[in-house]
Amino acid sequence: MEPHCTETVATNKALSRLQSASRVLSVVFLIVFAVLFLLCIAAMVLLTVGALQEGMAGDASFWVNLISTAVSCIAFQLVVFCLFVGFRSIGRGHSPFTKLLSRLILVIGVLFLIIFIAELLSESSFSAYVYPSSDIRLGIVDTPPEKSPFSIFVDIKALSAAVVCFCLSMAFSYGRMLQEVNDGTV
Repeated sequence: MEPHCTETVATNKALSRLQSASRVLSVVFLIVFAVLFLLCIAAMVLLTVGALQEGMAGDASFWVNLISTAVSCIAFQLVVFCLFVGFRSIGRGHSPFTKLLSRLILVIGVLFLIIFIAELLSESSFSAYVYPSSDIRLGIVDTPPEKSPFSIFVDIKALSAAVVCFCLSMAFSYGRMLQEVNDGTV
């Protein structure tokens, strides 16, 4: 068997494994998206009802926190949806080096940047509780360790993910251009 044929067989096997894994991952990300959707709605309802019960609805900081939490939730849901679309595309036989995928990676980077900004604008210590009965207290609490009155919370993970996604987007765009040149010579 010629070396070229061996490389083609190995390439086809790798592509088949990538497509199979992508089909599985697309289903996983679709399920995660649906669960996150329900959890985000529950969190927003819980925060709002808790604020109404505790009389915080007129407090401006509550609304800033609610809006920044909602923006973060929605942005992260869109990240998961972009992952679903990307893996579904690869699972259906498209190359990973397409315009769609390089743009999806760029969009994911922008969404992580939005999450970073939303987290930066929110107060990092707030809580909201709902009291369904006198013995039960359901709530959302976000309290960082020992915060001084003039400190801000910086979510470096979201900023790092944004930078990585911007770099990956450029790499995938370059890979797409190389693939187009290669496909044109075959």
